[in-house]
Amino acid sequence: MYEPLCRVVLASQEHRRSILTLRQSSCTAWTVARFARKMVLASMEKEMELEVNCYSGRKADERPVRFRLDKRDYTVEEVLDQWYGPDDAFYKVRAQDGNVYVLRRQMSAGSWHLLAFRHST
Repeated sequence: MYEPLCRVVLASQEHRRSILTLRQSSCTAWTVARFARKMVLASMEKEMELEVNCYSGRKADERPVRFRLDKRDYTVEEVLDQWYGPDDAFYKVRAQDGNVYVLRRQMSAGSWHLLAFRHST
């Protein structure tokens, strides 16, 4: 017997529609929100190019000092927070535009990703 499906339609920034299909048993608000966030972040990563230049002190790539996001340069004014995962380093930074960005460096691949953005008020 087939389990009924739950369909969620998400609109991306370009107003293209993405359809997310889940099993009915996993269609909680939290699950839908989590998958929606993953899809939005994945579309942002595909659309935005991120290039990061780091300060190299005692060790290589110690902390980000500037980054380029979609052909626009940003200077890091302050590293607000820094934490580590099993294979990642995370940096919460304030750029010269006053906005806060969370950058993730994937250690194994050496790639950078934009995880979050908060507009300054």
